[in-house]
Amino acid sequence: VLSSNEDYEQQCRREAAETDTQLQALRRQVQLQAAKCFGQLDIAIQEARAEEERRLVSERVSQELANFREEQRRREAQEDERLAHLYRAMLGPSPSAPAASAAWGGVGDAAGQGRGLFGAGAGGAFPPIIHSAVSLLQDDRARRPDLLPPACPLPLGHHRPAMDTIDQLLESSDVGGLPRLQRAQH
Repeated sequence: VLSSNEDYEQQCRREAAETDTQLQALRRQVQLQAAKCFGQLDIAIQEARAEEERRLVSERVSQELANFREEQRRREAQEDERLAHLYRAMLGPSPSAPAASAAWGGVGDAAGQGRGLFGAGAGGAFPPIIHSAVSLLQDDRARRPDLLPPACPLPLGHHRPAMDTIDQLLESSDVGGLPRLQRAQH
């Protein structure tokens, strides 16, 4: 039981101070829990972003790999087609392509009208890979390779550099007082 108004006033002040202290402690606790929640939310957001970036990178790599494979397949197909064309041109016309041979300026009559743009006797189903606008062989040698002289009188195994001539030049290189050159030993 309170004896006076002063006691009541002091009790009210104490209760108000205790309540204020409890309220401040409760506010600090709420702020701490809110900070923890925001920290966990930030971590979850970062993980979600990282997962999304990994997914996007994976999709991009898959797309680039598919594009690369398609480009490689296309290049291989072009290379195969180019090689097939080269082999067809090198091996001559196929027996089933006389119309194509005539269309490309194939073998003509004896007067040489079939030489056309692609040079002497271009009788292939396809034009030669390397050609000249000027026909260099206008005579019968173009039609008869047996009349051409051999390109080299010796087989390839019989060719060797003229080492004796080189040695003689090295030994006689005493020009104007310069020292003689010596052959390097291998």
